[in-house]
Amino acid sequence: LTPIFRRLALKAVYRAPALDADLTEIAGVGWADRLELLPEAMEYADRIAFVAQGDGARLLAHAYARTLGDLNGGQVLKRLLARTLGLGAGALSFYEFPAIGELEAFRLTYRAALDSAAGEIPDLAPIIEEAAEAFRLNIALSEAVQRAVASNIILASAAD
Repeated sequence: LTPIFRRLALKAVYRAPALDADLTEIAGVGWADRLELLPEAMEYADRIAFVAQGDGARLLAHAYARTLGDLNGGQVLKRLLARTLGLGAGALSFYEFPAIGELEAFRLTYRAALDSAAGEIPDLAPIIEEAAEAFRLNIALSEAVQRAVASNIILASAAD
């Protein structure tokens, strides 16, 4: 972990266990053996691995898009998913941040850490380009998940 990212790698924003719990709630135990990885998810993962090479400065764009995005718009998405798909709290823990007391204060602190890290990078043009790519990947993945839900790929697996 480079010094630039040490202040951003906060356990309070790690959500892999929450995502696993959500998928278990939605698709049942053993979901990882039954659900196929969406191509858009693989593309996203490949991009993260690619930009993590070298100094990893482009990862700042993904920290911004994912973390701040989920702390802000993710709260809206959580309510939307609950209403439109009828998902309960047990299927939406990805959007919960139990280790963060006050979300607004944390958002400001995290944004300041991102700004500080960006201040250590001499050329921000690649970060800005990567931010556009991060948003493109997020949108593509969201649309793929919507299509999968619409065709009952995910929800049908829960019934099995």
